Amino acid sequence: MKHSQFSAPAAAVPVKLAEVRQLVDAGALSDANTEVIGVNGGYTVRFLLRQGKAARVLATKNGELRIFSTADSALRQLRAVAVSLGNVVVRSSTYQPAALRPGRDDRRQAMQQANDYGRWLKAETDATLARVAAGTATIYTQAEFDQRSAERRAAIMRRRDKAGA
Repeated sequence: MKHSQFSAPAAAVPVKLAEVRQLVDAGALSDANTEVIGVNGGYTVRFLLRQGKAARVLATKNGELRIFSTADSALRQLRAVAVSLGNVVVRSSTYQPAALRPGRDDRRQAMQQANDYGRWLKAETDATLARVAAGTATIYTQAEFDQRSAERRAAIMRRRDKAGA
């Protein structure tokens, strides 16, 4: 679902975050009422300016309606650009739960594989620790390990040489 599918409140002019900063610096938002309005899938921000001026809605850099996933994230953004939160009204009655972004099956599958591997690794580790605790696991010193590894490598090389001859 793209943000452009959301409709801006009637008679509202899109305003980008950089413009909001300029309006704050110029004092144009000092007596404006600010609303965080629930929409389909999130919240948007509308600035109600002095009489005779059109309302403004926060937009993305592309000029599309900016949708925040929660009212808290919208309020944090307003605080970050120094908008006074004293005149902010949150209207959550119009909020409708929905996904802002489409699901990503590739990421879901990757996460599932990572979780499966994590469960397998934990089971293997637990089994090894249980064998060590029970005294059924063979524990080698570094020197013994190095000797066994050298013997295994030599056996592999002999089989390879014999197969190649």
